[in-house]
This record gives sequence, structure tokens and C-alpha cells, in this order.
Amino acid sequence: PTKMLLKEVNINRFPTSRSRNDDWDSNSGADLYFVLLKGDEVIYTANTIFEDAETGTLYPFEAINADIEFPESRYLIRWYDSDAPDEDELIGEIEFIPYEEGKAFPRNLSIESGGIEMGMRVSYEFEQ
Repeated sequence: PTKMLLKEVNINRFPTSRSRNDDWDSNSGADLYFVLLKGDEVIYTANTIFEDAETGTLYPFEAINADIEFPESRYLIRWYDSDAPDEDELIGEIEFIPYEEGKAFPRNLSIESGGIEMGMRVSYEFEQ
């Protein structure tokens, strides 16, 4: 593929607390959203925030339509707890390569790393 389109991201497992074992927010779950990066460049920032999110529940971020122009390069998804107006807290991140040559063209990708379990729905564009 010459390009991929990220259509949906979902998460159903993430660390339940900060490294110092206290809740993301006072007595509640994280206010969850993500950012997609290639290197230091932000490709997409979720415009949905799931408030008081709890691990073990599926949270779908839909209708994304973010271009992944170099599908064989490394990308990063960072998950955050929104603490507006204060600075948001990093929950965790997953580095991935969207497409690996020789593999089929799956529409659904699953990634698990660092206590985070997430999935992505993608589509592909090919040279004409």
C-alpha cells in the first residue's frame, strides 16, 4: 500500500492508576483520549474524550480518517488523561508499524504493550 487510512481506534485495557498507585483523577477514572504521531509530528488528536474511563471497558474512537502516508514507518499512539485546564497526564504509549510487507491487508489490527490493549480499523490505498 502507498497509504493507509486510520478509521477507528479503540482501547479496552490501560493502567488503572499512576505509577504512584493513585487514581488518574480524584476518586475516578481517566478522562481518556489519544494522539497519533510520526516521530515528533502530530498526525491526529482525538476530538472525543471518554470521561471517567475504566479499564476493561471498550472505548471506540470513531470516524477518524487520519492519513498514514508512510505505512511501513514507525508511528506512536500516546494515551492521555485530560486534566484541563491543567497539563494532561501521559497514561502510556504504543509504538507500531502499520503495515509489514509480506503480511495480508487486515482491516483490523490489535496491539498490546505496556499494560495497554488497543485495536485499530484501517483501509488501504495502492499505486494505480
